[in-house]
Amino acid sequence: MPKSSPFSHGPGLKELHPSGFRQHLSPLQHRFYETHLREKARPEHLLYHGLRELPSPFLLPDLEPALELLKEFVRTEKKILLFGDRDCDGVSSTSLLGGFLKKIHRGELILKTSNEEDYGLCPAALDFVKKNKPDLLITLDFGTTNHVQIDELASLGIKVIVLDHHEIPERIPDCYLISPKRQDSNYPNEKICTAALALKFIQAYLYSSLEEYNRATWIGDGNSLFSGYLIFRGELLFQGDRQEAESKFNLSIKDESHTFHSSFPEREWFYHEFLKYPAILEQYLQNFDLAAIGTVSDMMPLYGENRIIVKEGCKILFKLNRKETKHREGLFQLLQLLELSDKHVTSKDLGWGTRTHDQFRGKDESYGSRSRSFIGGKSRTCGVGSQRTPKTQRRKKRKNQKKSFQSGRFFKTKERTD
Repeated sequence: MPKSSPFSHGPGLKELHPSGFRQHLSPLQHRFYETHLREKARPEHLLYHGLRELPSPFLLPDLEPALELLKEFVRTEKKILLFGDRDCDGVSSTSLLGGFLKKIHRGELILKTSNEEDYGLCPAALDFVKKNKPDLLITLDFGTTNHVQIDELASLGIKVIVLDHHEIPERIPDCYLISPKRQDSNYPNEKICTAALALKFIQAYLYSSLEEYNRATWIGDGNSLFSGYLIFRGELLFQGDRQEAESKFNLSIKDESHTFHSSFPEREWFYHEFLKYPAILEQYLQNFDLAAIGTVSDMMPLYGENRIIVKEGCKILFKLNRKETKHREGLFQLLQLLELSDKHVTSKDLGWGTRTHDQFRGKDESYGSRSRSFIGGKSRTCGVGSQRTPKTQRRKKRKNQKKSFQSGRFFKTKERTD
């Protein structure tokens, strides 16, 4: 491979091999890797990424008991309230989980995001919850710091599940707190948004409907006749001798044969189990659109898992924009307003398109208006302010062009003075 000049982009990631790849990087790529990626992800995970590389949702703390609680409340048709933050991640995650529950829950379901209230379970938000008296409250993008308010709700008989990605305080609420930042979390990635957590929660719910849910899998690792991997719900429980594994874990085990192409056999097998059920897999994949919007809008780092979520989400949004799928009519209308390319949808479209639209309207509209831009049925549900959106985007574009022009003049002047 020819040596890169200091000013070239260097080879594409797909051209590189994980073994000894750094020697082929351009100076810019090498600098970026050393300062941003060395401690954050394995090189091969950066180079070869896909759905089979995604960690299991069951590595998140409290996910399994929260899942069983939600399934019980869905089965018994209890009253469920989803309450999310007002920002794009909060709206995306609330719309994501709310849209899923609308398909499976026959009981009363209330969806809300904060509007004029302060952040979190402030007095106004707490009054709203008390007034509606749900059997189950699920907070999205807040709740980690609201232990006092959650204790009060618990005293009223209201069960609480918190999906949040913010920093963990000294005292956490007495509820099911699904957060990758908890000290007892086994999840490998702390920097994921709440919309990604909602996606994980949905994935776990779908997986719990499969016969593989309560069964472990034994797959030989090729080291010896009796050596292999013991995998349960996407988690690698044991690698080594089969007899030792059986003595340590009291699980129903099924033998399978599989040739792994990933550095994470447990992740690859977890995805492989979804491949057996195309309809379930399709339901899972359709939720990447809002997870991608939340990831980009909340400015999560786009490497590893987040990169995969955004890449797959852009694929779904592209299909939606071309009417190849019709699972979110409101979001389709929003995509039409943004006049995206008919060839692809990119992370830039997610950041400067959907996020701008949401924030433009988020200051003076309730969840009902904002969320229907994502999951609504009729075009009029995303019509409030929508006609101003292209004009606002053009004004923003002209402003950015002006800044770019001024910056260009500055550097040209600096070159002459130097």
